[in-house]
Amino acid sequence: MKKNTLWQCGCVLMCWMVLAGALLAQQPSVTPGVPEIESYSRNDYRGGTQNWAIAQTDNGLMYFANNDGILEYDGTYWKLIPRMTNAVVRAMLVHEGRIYAGSTNEIGYFAKQGRDYVYTSITKAYNLRDIGEVWGIHAYDGRIVFQTEKMLCLFHEGSKVEMIHAGSRFPSSFLVNGMMLVHDEQQGLMELRGNKLQLVPGGQRITGDRIGAILPLSGQGMVIGTMLGGMYRWGMSDQIEKWNVPADDYLRRMNIFSGTVVDGDLIFGTIQSGVVVVDRLGRIRQVVNKAKGLKNNTVLSIFPDREKNIWAGLDNGIAKVAYHSPITFLNDFFDIGSGYAIARKGGKLYMGTNQGLYSVDESTFYDPLKEPGSFRRIDGTVGQVWTLFDDGSPDGLLCGHTQGAYAVRGGLARLITPPGILGVWTFRDVPGRRDLLMAGIYDGLVLFEKDASGQWRYRCRVDGFRESSRAIEWDVDGGLWMTHGQQGIYKLYFNSSYTAVVKIETIDHYKGMLNDKDMSLAMIDGQMVFVSPRGIYRLDQASHTFYEHQLAQYFTSDGHPLPTGMVQDEEGNIWFFGQRGVGQLRHRSDGGYQRVEHPFLPLRGRMVSAFETLLVWDRQNVLFGMVDGFAHYRVDDRAEDLHAFSVHIRSFRGATDSIAHFRHADQPWPETYPKYPFADNAFEVSYAATWFGTAQVEYASFLKGFDKDWSPWDERQRRQFTRLREGEYALMVKARNIQGVESEPVTLVFRVMPPWYRTLVAKGVYVLLLLLSVLAVWGMTRRIIEKSRQREMLRQAELYRQEQEKLRHEALLNEKEMIQLRSEKLHFENQLKEKELANSTMNIIQKNEFLIKLKEELASAVQVRDTDGIIRKISQTLRRIDQDIDNDSQWQLFETHLEQVHEDFLERLKSRHPELVPRELKLCAYLRMGMSSKEIAALMNISSRAVENNRYKLRKKMGMDQGDNLLEYITKL
Repeated sequence: MKKNTLWQCGCVLMCWMVLAGALLAQQPSVTPGVPEIESYSRNDYRGGTQNWAIAQTDNGLMYFANNDGILEYDGTYWKLIPRMTNAVVRAMLVHEGRIYAGSTNEIGYFAKQGRDYVYTSITKAYNLRDIGEVWGIHAYDGRIVFQTEKMLCLFHEGSKVEMIHAGSRFPSSFLVNGMMLVHDEQQGLMELRGNKLQLVPGGQRITGDRIGAILPLSGQGMVIGTMLGGMYRWGMSDQIEKWNVPADDYLRRMNIFSGTVVDGDLIFGTIQSGVVVVDRLGRIRQVVNKAKGLKNNTVLSIFPDREKNIWAGLDNGIAKVAYHSPITFLNDFFDIGSGYAIARKGGKLYMGTNQGLYSVDESTFYDPLKEPGSFRRIDGTVGQVWTLFDDGSPDGLLCGHTQGAYAVRGGLARLITPPGILGVWTFRDVPGRRDLLMAGIYDGLVLFEKDASGQWRYRCRVDGFRESSRAIEWDVDGGLWMTHGQQGIYKLYFNSSYTAVVKIETIDHYKGMLNDKDMSLAMIDGQMVFVSPRGIYRLDQASHTFYEHQLAQYFTSDGHPLPTGMVQDEEGNIWFFGQRGVGQLRHRSDGGYQRVEHPFLPLRGRMVSAFETLLVWDRQNVLFGMVDGFAHYRVDDRAEDLHAFSVHIRSFRGATDSIAHFRHADQPWPETYPKYPFADNAFEVSYAATWFGTAQVEYASFLKGFDKDWSPWDERQRRQFTRLREGEYALMVKARNIQGVESEPVTLVFRVMPPWYRTLVAKGVYVLLLLLSVLAVWGMTRRIIEKSRQREMLRQAELYRQEQEKLRHEALLNEKEMIQLRSEKLHFENQLKEKELANSTMNIIQKNEFLIKLKEELASAVQVRDTDGIIRKISQTLRRIDQDIDNDSQWQLFETHLEQVHEDFLERLKSRHPELVPRELKLCAYLRMGMSSKEIAALMNISSRAVENNRYKLRKKMGMDQGDNLLEYITKL
C-alpha cells in the first residue's frame, strides 16, 4: 500500500514536471536587451503632458486621451480634436466609427461628419447630472458602459441611459473574456450581469486597493494586477488567490497602474518602473523604464497596435516600444562601448569593445533586472579589443588587443606578446599543427606556440611580410590568403617551421578578377570565398582563375547590393554584412538559401562599419556588435510576418481653400465631389501611412487625368499641382514599407471648375457671337468683294490707259533715240568725210606743190646745156620723188585716218607686240585695211616679193605657228 502511494505520488510529480516542461518549452526565453523605443514629447504632439487612454481604429489611426483633448496620429502627423469640455479626458473608446470619450461630469462621442469631427454630448442629450469623473468606457452587451467614480452609465442609442450607482467608489473597470468586471473599493471585484452588479467568488479579497489591470491568462483564467498588493489569479479555482510567481514581488513594489496582453505575454504599465513584461509563468521577461530609455517611469495607459508595438501613455509624453521586434539592445544603459568581438566560454559571455574586454555570467546576461555593474571589465584590458579566440582550454580565450595579445583565463588577462608587437587583428590555427597558431597584426604576422602546460606563448615575428594582416584564411594547399583593403590580395607560402614567408602571390598570378581592392574572406562550406562590393568569387586552383560564386544570385537578382562580408554558422546559415545592414541566407533543406532581412532592419546603420561581428549563441539566439554596445536577436517567425497597413490623404487644399479634405482607404465616397474654382487652381496634398514599424515609408501617387503613370517611390509626403485644366480628376496615393508591403491605394476625386470664359453659358454666348460674326463677315465680305470688283475694274482701266501712254511714250523715246542715233551716225560720217576731204585736199595741195616744184626743176633742167648737168638734175628730181613717196608726214596722215576708222588698233598692236618696227606696223595696218600685196608694194615702194618676205618675218616675230592665218589674227586684234 505504501509502495502504491509512493508510486502514485511519483507519477503525479512526473506529470507535473512534464507539464511544466511543456509550458516552459512553449514560452519564449527572456530577452537580455531593451527593445527599440521611440518617444514623443508634448512638443511633438502639441498637447498636454498626461495621456490616459489609447486606441486604434480599423484603418490604423492611433488615438490618445490627453489632458488637452483627444490626439490623432497617423504615423507622421499629429492632430488635436477640439475639446468637448475644459476638463481632462481620462477615458476613451473607439467603436463602430465613433470615438466615445469621458471627462468630469461629461460623456459623449465624436463622429465624422463630412470633413470634421462633430461632438455629441450624451450628458446634455439625456440631462445627466453629477455623474463624476469618467475612468473607463467599454462596449458590452450592445451597450456602451461609461464607468465613473460614482456610477456606471449604460448607454444604448434611442433609449434612456441606465445608471448603476457605486456602493462606495468605482476606481476601475475591465472587459475580460466576455465579462464586464467593475472594482468597488469596499465591496471588491464585481461582475455586471444585466443591469445589476454581483460580487464574484473571492472578489471581496481585493478591497482597499486599486486594480490596475485584469488580463486573460491563456485559458488559465485571469491575472489581476493591483497597485499595492501585487498579482492575483482567478480561474484555476472558484476563488481569487494570490499569484505567487517571481514577478509578483517586483510588480508589488513598482505599483501596477495599467496592462494589456500581447501574444500571451502580460504587459504591465507601472508607476515606478515603466513597462514590465511578464510571461505566462509569472517570470519577468523585460523591463523598459527611464534608466533604459523611457522618458518617464509612470505609465498611465498601455495599448498594443496591430503590428504589436506597445504604446505607452506616460505621465509626461508618449512612447512606442517595438515589442514585436526580435531585436533588443544593450547600449547606453550598460555603457560598455562599441562592440567589436563576442565569445562564450566557461559559462561566461565575453564582449570586446573599444573600452576593453568585459565579462558577464550567462545567467546574469539573461536577467531582465541586471544592472550596468553586471558587466565587469577585466583588469589590464583597457583599450581597443579587436578579436576573441578560443584557445582550446576549458575556460580560456586569446584576446587580440591594440596593445598586443592577451591570454584570458579565470577572469584574469595576461599579455603574452613583447612590447614591440602592437595591434593583433586575428588568430588562425596552423593546419596540421596543433602546437602552432598564426596571428595577423598591424604590420605583418606573428607565430605562437603551445608550451608543455598547454598555454600559448609568443614565438617570433614571421619574416618576409610586413603588410597589415587583418583578414587571413588558410587554403587547402597550405597557403595563407590575406586581403588588404588598399593593397589587394596576397597568398603567402611559408617554410616548414612557419617562421618565414618564402613565396608571395598577388592578383597578377591569377585570372578572372580585375580589381582586388576592398575584399574580404569567408569560409563557406569548407571553400574559400572572396567577397567585395563588386562580386562574390571562388577560386579554381587548377587554372588559377576566379569565377563568380553561386551565392551572388541571392543579391543581384532584385537589385540588392552585394555584401562586403560573410560568416557561416554551424547550421549552414550564412550571415552577410553590407551597406544595407545585416541579413541572413537561411539554409533550406533543398540545399538552397532563403534571404532574410526584415527582422534585422533595426540594426541598419548601427553596426561598426567594416568591423561587423556576431555570435550565434544557438538556433534561437544571436548577438551582434553595435556602435553603441550590442544587440540580441531571437529567432521569431512571427516577427517576420508582413502586416497590412493603410494610407490616408490627410489634407487637400486649394490656393485659397483652408479646409482640409481627409480621406482614408475604407471611407465611402460622398455623392458630390469637392469642387474648386479655376482661380484656386493650385493644390497641395499631404498623406501618411499608419505603419509604425522600423524605417521610413515610401509613397507613390497618380493623378488620373494629368499623370501618365504612377510617380516614383519617394519618402516625401506632399505633392503639389498647379495650373490644372478644368475637369474631373482622381488622385490616388499608395504606400510601401521597408518590407515591400504595399497598402491599398486611397483615392480622392475632385473637380476643377472652368473659368468664367470657358463655362457653358460663355460657350453658348461664344457660339451666338460666332454665328452673328459669320453673318456680319459674310455681308461685309460681299460688299467688300463688290467694291473690290469695281475698284479693280477702274484700276485695270487706269492701268490699261497708263500702259498705252507708257507704250506711246516709249515709242516716242525709241523713235527719238533712233533719230539721235541716225543723226550721230550722219554727223560721224560727215566728220569722217570732211576729214577724208580735208586729207584729200591736203594731199592734192601737196601733190600740186610737188608737181609745181617738179615742173620748175624740169624747166631748169631744159636750160642746162651739157649732158652731165641734165643727168644730175634728173637724178635730183628722182630722189625728191622718192622722198615724197616715203614721206613721214604722209604716214602720219595715214595713221590718223587709220585710227579714226579702226580705233586704237595700233595701240593694241604695240602693247601686245612692242618689238615691231614702224615698217612692220605699216604692213599690219595695210593688211588690216584688206590691201593686197601688190597694193602694199606700191605704197611701200617695194616689190611684191619683198612684201611676202616681210609678211613671213612678221609671223615669226608674232610667234605664230605654221597654219595660223596672219590676216585673220590682225583683223580680230
